[in-house]
Amino acid sequence: MSRQGLLAVHLLLAAAAFLPLALVDLPALVDYPNHLARLHVIANIGTDEALARNYQTAWAAMPNLAMDLVSWPFLVLLPVETLGLLFTALTMVLLVAGTLALHRVLHGEFGLWTAAVWLFLYNHLLVMGFLNYLFAVGLALLLFAGWIASESRRAWIRLILFPAALIGLYFAHLFALGVYGVCVAGYELARTWPDLRTGWKTALRNCLATAWQFVPAAILVLATMPDGGGRSFFYGPLLAKIRALWSPVLTYLKPIDLGIFLFVLAVLIAGLATRRLVLARAMWLPLAILVLLAAIMPFEMEGAWGHIWYADLRLPIVITLLLVAGLRPRNVGPKAMATVICAGLVLFAWRIYDISDEWRRVDRDFTEFRAALSVVEPGAAILPVQKQNIPLADGETRFDHAYWHMPVIAVVDRSAFVPTMFTDPAKQPVRPAPARVAMDTEFGAPIELALLVDSARGGEAVAGGVGMKPFWQDWPQRYDYVLITHFGARENPLPDLLAPVHAGSFFDIYRVAGK
Repeated sequence: MSRQGLLAVHLLLAAAAFLPLALVDLPALVDYPNHLARLHVIANIGTDEALARNYQTAWAAMPNLAMDLVSWPFLVLLPVETLGLLFTALTMVLLVAGTLALHRVLHGEFGLWTAAVWLFLYNHLLVMGFLNYLFAVGLALLLFAGWIASESRRAWIRLILFPAALIGLYFAHLFALGVYGVCVAGYELARTWPDLRTGWKTALRNCLATAWQFVPAAILVLATMPDGGGRSFFYGPLLAKIRALWSPVLTYLKPIDLGIFLFVLAVLIAGLATRRLVLARAMWLPLAILVLLAAIMPFEMEGAWGHIWYADLRLPIVITLLLVAGLRPRNVGPKAMATVICAGLVLFAWRIYDISDEWRRVDRDFTEFRAALSVVEPGAAILPVQKQNIPLADGETRFDHAYWHMPVIAVVDRSAFVPTMFTDPAKQPVRPAPARVAMDTEFGAPIELALLVDSARGGEAVAGGVGMKPFWQDWPQRYDYVLITHFGARENPLPDLLAPVHAGSFFDIYRVAGK
């Protein structure tokens, strides 16, 4: 296929991939409302007195600032909702661009095979709202491609530009910096291994040149590493590892997820078994190391930079994109090629329809919630409660996680205090105001209704998750409102404490007695 034809294919696929973003104000990405709320605080903390009573900013060198740094210059020009959509689109563009660039330097050409990358843009990490990490993965792939392409270039490019670029990658996301390091280390080790027996001095010189690019970033990591903090690992059940394997195509637990997974698995097995798919030799070792790391990666880790959730889901998408970049079809007959292309297009179209439908449904719910927030006074404190596993009216299940951070929209619309807004001092430049510290948790999700009732009756307030602080403790004295997301199973278990002020189709807002 000609370059013009291939460009047209990618442009058409891009237009389809971005369609769900064009249809909604707030995509159904779990952490997404939290990202918008953080941008809103950064943009308005100096002019909004109600907001300043609840939050403050504290900028520092921390490795999780991709969205903050990219959006910051435009906060005075565009609403945070628009910036969020643009950043999400840019993240997708970087993932595609990084994969295509790496394929180009490995094989010397672009091919229709590279269009496969569009099947993996909607994955579990995107659905969970891990935008900073995915953005940084796109950057890491571009840098990896640049590292390979610069092998025969002038030495100063590698000695100056790459150390500076890795500092930028550190600020985007630390985990992605590690991904880049593994890729480069595996690639260079495979490339220089033959020289160890014939010219060890050359191999040593190459290793030192490779290691040099990481020195400034390593110094920055050591200089900014937070003091203290526990160390723990949680691996979870075997089912969690199966989900990690499925995660590059897993979204909302829909049939399309399984359809794409089985299609990709069939193409990969058939292609490798018949040698119709060939992996670039330089990619064997990086992929082997990443597969090993993915196998031993825990579900949750606690360290110097706080908690890392879904750690075992972060590498499979990288492995998948590296496979798209590293593989190249050969000697594939026209009938087989047409069959694979047609099946891939059908699955891709189904994916876009399914995502669009899910996002529009959730966006309607979020729009209703935002309209109801007019009953809340600016600067009020809202305690979020959510019922779990309530079926939809048609008997289907919903992705409850998509509503976890819906309450944080109140920070944007009403300058409210919501305890589940992300305020981890190792990762975010937003902190609770001094008067709100005791009510805050650095990360968390809405509590169950039973916990709300137990706490009101004097039950012991224990943490609801590893590292999650009991923000609901003494809630009748601390909070002005309680938001109960019930999904149609309406219930007020404490009518003496909770006075209804708004009844929505899937949520209720209550004023706390005496407030």
